[in-house]
Amino acid sequence: MRKKPARVLLVVSVVLVPLGVIVPSPEGVLLFMSLAGIFSSIAAALGAKGIRHTALVVLVVAASIAVWRYPDAKRSVESWQRRALETSTESQEKPASE
Repeated sequence: MRKKPARVLLVVSVVLVPLGVIVPSPEGVLLFMSLAGIFSSIAAALGAKGIRHTALVVLVVAASIAVWRYPDAKRSVESWQRRALETSTESQEKPASE
């Protein structure tokens, strides 16, 4: 396999990790870290020895950050679901105006 596609995937994953860290949304962090993990996994599978080792390090870092930020994302999603349910319930309780 050619080294260039694996190297490009590795560079993309290396760029996604710091971008994911600075994203204010917990769901965004998980998205960026998931993408970085996917791209670095592919780079590890397809790349040469040096690329493979670097990709595995990036994969471990992305997975660690994702696990660390998962509770924040879960709370954020639960909060959003509660607000959506309350809004939906309030709109159903109001009588329709004629």
